[in-house]
Amino acid sequence: MLKLGWCPSIAAAYATKQTDVQCYAATLEPPQVKKDHTRCSARKCQGNQVDEEDYQVKHESNDCTCEEAKPLLEKVVGIIQRGGITLLTLPKELWSHTPAEAQFAHGGELKTIEYQPDMQYVAISHVWKDGLGNPVQNSLPSCQIRRLRKIVREMYADKSERGKRHDAVMIKFQDAKNPNENVHYLDELPPIWMDTLCVPVQRELKRVRAQAIGSLADVYRQSHKVLVLDEELQQISLDKLSWKKPLTDRVEAMFRFAMSSWNSRLWTLQEGLLGNDIYLLLNDGVLRTKDLFFRMSIVAHSEALHNINDEGLSLLTSICFHGREPESSKELALGRMILSLRNRQTSRNSDETICLSSTIGGNPSELANTTPKYRMQKYLQSLEGIPPATLFMGEPRLCEPGFRWAPTSFLNRRDRCYDTQRYVIQKHHHPYPERPPAQLMADGSGLQIVSPGIQLASFEFLPDTLEFTIDLHPTKPLRLTARYDRDPLVEEISWTQTKASQSLRIAALVVGGWALDYRDPVDCVLVAMDRSPPDRGDSIRASVVCSFQIFEVHGARGSPESGGDLAPVTRGIWYDHKQTWVLD
Repeated sequence: MLKLGWCPSIAAAYATKQTDVQCYAATLEPPQVKKDHTRCSARKCQGNQVDEEDYQVKHESNDCTCEEAKPLLEKVVGIIQRGGITLLTLPKELWSHTPAEAQFAHGGELKTIEYQPDMQYVAISHVWKDGLGNPVQNSLPSCQIRRLRKIVREMYADKSERGKRHDAVMIKFQDAKNPNENVHYLDELPPIWMDTLCVPVQRELKRVRAQAIGSLADVYRQSHKVLVLDEELQQISLDKLSWKKPLTDRVEAMFRFAMSSWNSRLWTLQEGLLGNDIYLLLNDGVLRTKDLFFRMSIVAHSEALHNINDEGLSLLTSICFHGREPESSKELALGRMILSLRNRQTSRNSDETICLSSTIGGNPSELANTTPKYRMQKYLQSLEGIPPATLFMGEPRLCEPGFRWAPTSFLNRRDRCYDTQRYVIQKHHHPYPERPPAQLMADGSGLQIVSPGIQLASFEFLPDTLEFTIDLHPTKPLRLTARYDRDPLVEEISWTQTKASQSLRIAALVVGGWALDYRDPVDCVLVAMDRSPPDRGDSIRASVVCSFQIFEVHGARGSPESGGDLAPVTRGIWYDHKQTWVLD
């Protein structure tokens, strides 16, 4: 993939996929979109990051010199301060070739209205790197405004032969030279909402901006439709998704949807999950995501293409069905979000908790007014329960006392091999019960979590590999091998530095899974216990050192599973799935 020109971060992500998915990805040419990936790494795509100091707002064509169109800022600010949603609309006459349109080509003021209950509008979701943002002022070139409204006009056009309005799912743009006489357009188009125009960017309006960001979830929940703009998606033709086309064409289109920039950004996740009806702008028309799901879910029944097609189908499932389902708790909602965030990035890392809070419920405005360094800590404090997965997500972790167990971010954790179903969504197999959510201690001393564990020996210096036996059953002692579980993409974490700084009087492993699996690695956390072994049933207080992983499980010497004679090693003490830990 690197030789073909793909971003190193995408190549690294697909290097961990199943073999058939890897092979298929290696055959595809990258999108023909001009992005500089020379500074990208396996950890992060710099080609999609926004540099506000050097941001270029794009016109519809390179030779266009039209002026900016913008709403009256005072009206936008007033609506936001009243707790409302700002919408933008244009007069009907601008869509005919009249002097009014010619005048608008030289810039103008966009008409501003406030959302009222049951009002229909289209929310615009876009990739900022594509040039439709503006970090300086709330404006866009007039040509882009006309383009957006032209697309919305087609989305709401009645293209049925009987003249009866219906929910269009696959809308091909009209040929201006050969118009379809059966097409009827609305007299008045619904207004639009777009962050570039409706969220103030001026520094003196910082608090108003925070308030606007705090209402983003409502913007997408209340919208009638959401239009997705991504230059990479706009290279896909509707024809490839036609029932008349070969199955492989539809699978390629789906795969490219999964690899698109829109599916790798933080804020677009919220927009896709909460939007009521999502439409993708493609090369020659607009496609409804629910129709795409229907077309590709049939493909999924083909065993040969199942894994390849599932790359995009799982994303569509979240967008079309999961995003608007009410969760019984924020902990469960965050658990679902963690799965989606593993492949996401953002230009502003400090936006992560604001987006999470806005999407699953919380106070994003308060977080926006919090110093970025403390936002993750404050966000975790706002949760009633915390997904146990957060403990096993690896380094780097927070440095604040009471929160040294917590990851600094949920983003871009795709290379973790933990069982997400077991940890995050809490689906377990008999005979193990559902894992209760973890809780922050009221005194701020750390995280209380129920999990199995293994008490080890004391270490003056940490070895690179730990080997020990435990007795889970009188006739089936197990020999385990564990080692430092360093994410190869996290360059700032050094095992040499970690082990040199630790002298553990009593070491232990908090085990991620309920049971030790003979086939797959088991994620753990190496901790330093505060005192001597507690009585059975007591809570164990400990400090988190780093992530570890049990990667080999054998029968110990003399057991039926040993398959041979193994030398004796350190004996560990097993704590079952009812053990409570308090970790810092």
